[in-house]
Amino acid sequence: MLKKTLKKTVGIICLLLPAVFFSTAAFSADSNLVDLETGLSELVYDLSQSVVTIEATEPVYPNNYSGIENEAVYNLISSGIVYDTLGRIITIANAVVGKSIIAVLFDDRTIPAKVIAVDYQSGLAVLQLYKPFGIPVKLSQHSGCAGQLLLAVGNSHGLRAAPSLGFCAGVRPDGLIQFNAQFSSSTHGG
Repeated sequence: MLKKTLKKTVGIICLLLPAVFFSTAAFSADSNLVDLETGLSELVYDLSQSVVTIEATEPVYPNNYSGIENEAVYNLISSGIVYDTLGRIITIANAVVGKSIIAVLFDDRTIPAKVIAVDYQSGLAVLQLYKPFGIPVKLSQHSGCAGQLLLAVGNSHGLRAAPSLGFCAGVRPDGLIQFNAQFSSSTHGG
């Protein structure tokens, strides 16, 4: 009888030991994922202080447009980053070049801006605000990124801090980083 009980106990222990081992590993993995999630949340918050929404507007004059009171406009909503404390913002050039009205939005503030520089090779433009705000982004000097996890934060449908995860493919010969983070964009005509 004692041998039978001992044999059953050993069998139960053999079944429970892997369960305890795997649950410890699962707990450890969950802990690592929680740490990663917490770190990413903090990073998104920090970066969101440097991300602005840009609204560029231009009048639309269709062939059959008539009437003085009605005005048709084309609005393009995009993202930008606060570059420095002098009121300079970096954004996508094709979102602002040639637009008659450019406004930068941050929280509940709207500040007019103008294009002061365009780099057609990289597709970037620099805007100058008439009144600086936001926290300048901290740019990294690290250039070797192939295979590293990448976090892109920008405006998506009016949400200033919309993050997207991806991976860095590498740095191209022209110095630009190539990556695969998925973006969402929005254009509004009105």
